Amino acid sequence: MTGLEARVRRGLWVGKIPMGYDKVIVGKEVILKPNKTGKLVRLAFQLKAEQGLSNTDILKRLKAQGLILYNQTLTKLFRNPFYCGLISHGLLEDGEVVEGQHEPLITRQMFLKVNGLQAQNAHGYTQIKEDEELPLRHHIKCGSCRKPLTGYEMKKKQIHYYKCNTIGCKLNRNASKLHNLYEGFLAELEVDATYLPKLSEIMEETYYKLTEESRIEEKRLQTQHTELKKKLDTLERRYAFGEIEKELFVKFSSEIKAELVEIERNLEKCAPALSNPKSFIENGLNTAVTISSSWSKKNVQGRKQLQAMMFPDGVYYDREMEGYRTTRVNGFYALSKEIERFLEAKEKGKSDQNDHFSLPVARRGIEPLLPE
Repeated sequence: MTGLEARVRRGLWVGKIPMGYDKVIVGKEVILKPNKTGKLVRLAFQLKAEQGLSNTDILKRLKAQGLILYNQTLTKLFRNPFYCGLISHGLLEDGEVVEGQHEPLITRQMFLKVNGLQAQNAHGYTQIKEDEELPLRHHIKCGSCRKPLTGYEMKKKQIHYYKCNTIGCKLNRNASKLHNLYEGFLAELEVDATYLPKLSEIMEETYYKLTEESRIEEKRLQTQHTELKKKLDTLERRYAFGEIEKELFVKFSSEIKAELVEIERNLEKCAPALSNPKSFIENGLNTAVTISSSWSKKNVQGRKQLQAMMFPDGVYYDREMEGYRTTRVNGFYALSKEIERFLEAKEKGKSDQNDHFSLPVARRGIEPLLPE
C-alpha cells in the first residue's frame, strides 16, 4: 500500500480539492472545511432533493447567488459521495468508498434521494455494509505475496472470509479467526495499569528531552523574525518620510521580506509543542491499557481509525505461523511497551539500576495519537 493510498484509507482526501472546500491546517494534518461556495453546493442538493427542481432551474438559482456552473459540472457534483462524508478515489478499488474525515455538506439520505438510490447504488454502499463485517479488509496484507486481502461473504452460511486475490496464492481465512488473532496482536502492545504512574513520568521526561532542541530553535527563529519585522517597519517609516530613496527601499525591503519568508518556512518545520503534554501522555497510556478490547467494541469506522493509528503501514498475515507481523508500529505505544518491559525487568532485578532509555531509541516514540 502506497503512502497516498494509506492516507485515503484513513479518510483523508488526496488530489484536487472538491468544489466547496478549503484546506485548513490542524496540528500536523491538513483537513478540508466547507467554504462559502460549499453553502451553495449544499443549496443545490437541497433544491434537487426537497423541491425536485430541474438542473436548469438549479443552475439559474446558483447563478443568482454568484455561482456559475454548467449542467455537466452540476451532475458530477450530485454524483460525488464526498459531499455526504464518503470518499471514492482512484487509489481505491472500483466501487469502494471509505469514511472521510472531512465535514459533510449533506446527509447520506439526501445524497441517495438526489441520485434515486435509496437501496443499492453504484457508489459502493453495499461495500460499506460489508466492511462492518470485514474491517481489516486491505489493512491486512498477504505475508507471501504482500498484496492487500479483500473479503467476501458465504451467503448460505452467512460467514465472512478474507482472501488474497493473487493467482495461485490461495490464502483464504475465516474473518472471525483473523479478528481474534488481531485482538491478540493488539494486546501485545497493551501495558499493565499498575505501571501507569511511572510510565507517565518517564514518557513526559522523554517528551521534553526530545523537543528541547526544537523549542530552542523555534525561540531563536521567533527572535530573528521579530527583529527583522522591526527593521522592516523602520525602513518603511523612513521611506514614508522621504529619508531614503525608492531604489534603496525596494532593495533592502525585498531582502528583509525574503529573510522573513525563509524564517517562517523554518518555523513551520519546528515540531508543534503540545499544549498539555502530561494530559496527552496520560490519555494515550490509558488507551494503551485496553487497546484490544477498545478495537472490538468500536464501530467499523472506529476500528479502521484505530488500525491506521496503531499500524500505519498495515499488517502482514503469515499463514505458517498463523499470526501477524508489521513493519511499523505507532511510536507512542511501541515506546510505552518498551518502557514497561524495562520497568518489569528492573522490578525483578534483571536490569541494571543505572539503565536508561537513549534518545535515538525514544526519538520515534512521541507521535500524534488519534482522538477518541
